[in-house]
Amino acid sequence: MAAVPPRKRSRAEQVVPTFASVEADVSTPRLSEEPQGPIPETSDYPIPNFEELYNKMREADGGVAIEDRRWRLLTYQMCFVGSELVDWLVKNVEGNIDRTEAVELGQKLLDAGILHHVMRSEPFADDYYFYRFQEDEQTSVLNMKRVWDSTRKARFAVDVSVETITRLACLCEEHRRNIVEKKVSTDPAAGEIDYAALARSEAFRQYVLSAAELQAVEISSLDSEERLAFFVNIYNALCLHGHVLYGAPTNFLKRMSFFRGMAYRIGGLDYTLDDIEHGILRGNKRPPSLRFMQQLRPSDPKCQHILSRREERIHCVISAGTPSDPPIRILDMENLHEELNDATEEFLEKTVKVSLAT
Repeated sequence: MAAVPPRKRSRAEQVVPTFASVEADVSTPRLSEEPQGPIPETSDYPIPNFEELYNKMREADGGVAIEDRRWRLLTYQMCFVGSELVDWLVKNVEGNIDRTEAVELGQKLLDAGILHHVMRSEPFADDYYFYRFQEDEQTSVLNMKRVWDSTRKARFAVDVSVETITRLACLCEEHRRNIVEKKVSTDPAAGEIDYAALARSEAFRQYVLSAAELQAVEISSLDSEERLAFFVNIYNALCLHGHVLYGAPTNFLKRMSFFRGMAYRIGGLDYTLDDIEHGILRGNKRPPSLRFMQQLRPSDPKCQHILSRREERIHCVISAGTPSDPPIRILDMENLHEELNDATEEFLEKTVKVSLAT
């Protein structure tokens, strides 16, 4: 029996919102319909009832005191004292543990990457040492707010990329719709996304934590088409993630810093937006900001993932968030080239005008 070809997705299923607004004929799923992220961690990793305890210890009222602290003329931001965490664990962990057992729990959290010494030089101790939750670490690698559990196997890379961009795009669209419902239609900002408010939301925090799975995906086994779909989805997710946190870059220097600085850790390596676009998707061509050298040096381990065949249609499916960019599309392995063709035709119809006058 002949195999039934996969169903081609409708435009509403392919296209997700642009960074600022949504086209009138584009329908996007509500948050309740979006994928729910990776399989939840067991409640006993790295300590019993981890998620419940972790959320409690981060509460502003009743949690561990997280604040900027000074030591020998240096200021350490967003940190806490080891002995204070021990106090909190003794008081809040069920079973009446003592301070020695609390230190053991703190060390398990440190070993799992949930927290670390501010200088990354000390084990966990019941002392006046400064520690910081990984979630509070300031970094341009945007999916490093939670270190992925190395004992858990990540899912198929393309599936993770599809879920990542879908989840973030749905968050933005749901947030935009909430703004529209609260404002009158004559308000010029009624259809825009309040990125600052979105960045403070619990839903966005959960998205950031779920993006940690990218740290462990296996991409070396992907074929060229799977790599194309994976990196297009991740580029769009990373760029949108950066916009939520920092807003759109407004001048040349800020754009260069944005595209060369914002990164995701993927399979153990850090990929910036320029690495993905110019290094991987464009076959390691020279980016506009580095006209005299290739994006990736020959010794860079990311070179093993470069697409050997240049694919011009990528420019019709990746979006940097400017008004002239195409809407973000979600690429998977069903009818990949048909979707690329549709995106190219649609983008050209909107942007190219041909005059037949002689």
